[in-house]
Amino acid sequence: MDIAAENRFKVLIYTLIALDFIFAFISLQWSYFGHDRVLNWVGEGALFPLNYYFIYSYAAYFITLVIYLGLYNYKKWARPALLWLWLFDSVITPFSGIYVFSGFEMMIFKITLILTGLLIGLVYFSELTKNFGR
Repeated sequence: MDIAAENRFKVLIYTLIALDFIFAFISLQWSYFGHDRVLNWVGEGALFPLNYYFIYSYAAYFITLVIYLGLYNYKKWARPALLWLWLFDSVITPFSGIYVFSGFEMMIFKITLILTGLLIGLVYFSELTKNFGR
């Protein structure tokens, strides 16, 4: 494994961590930008009460951070954990009701999705796979 590829992998993880923190911060601050009227729709039509989704969201942020740190250190458990978390999140999303994102939040979210797909591809289908077996 060449050093440049490992460095790019680690920069990708740093970038995803930074994007998650930006997304979480912006999500918390959005109501202060005068969008309270629109935010009243969040969770409308949800299968479970809204507070369960907020608990899940913050737990998912924390778990994702732990997984990123595991991937950074080439921990074997981190690869399937990332995949299972994203699969679980994909299954639960349709039951969470309406989400309201600002344009900036949506941009960060889309970039994060693309980079996470790249990360999953790298840890399963590149030379990096060998590093997780140590």
